[in-house]
Amino acid sequence: MAPPPPPAAECPSRTTVLDLDDDLLREVFLRLPGLPSLVRAALSCRTFLSPVRSSPAFRRSFRALHPSPFVGLFVQRRGFKPEASSFKAHHSRPDPDFEAAARGGD
Repeated sequence: MAPPPPPAAECPSRTTVLDLDDDLLREVFLRLPGLPSLVRAALSCRTFLSPVRSSPAFRRSFRALHPSPFVGLFVQRRGFKPEASSFKAHHSRPDPDFEAAARGGD
């Protein structure tokens, strides 16, 4: 049988995610999988938005670690009968964060 938990007065103060400073939050945000995840996390509360908004260096680092995905090419065929330009999409594995952001929710 486990001993009972200590009374509340004897427990050390608890740390929540809201107690983290901006530098630690930026380190956590750098590890997110992509831009849609960063936007959703930053917009979840003012505490999370502040470190992202206030640091151009963080945004540069994030873009360096998470480059924009290759989406596709515009193709224009030339010849005897030129055709209108078309877009050829590059299909890779779906990004669940991007799909959720495009749907407008989780």
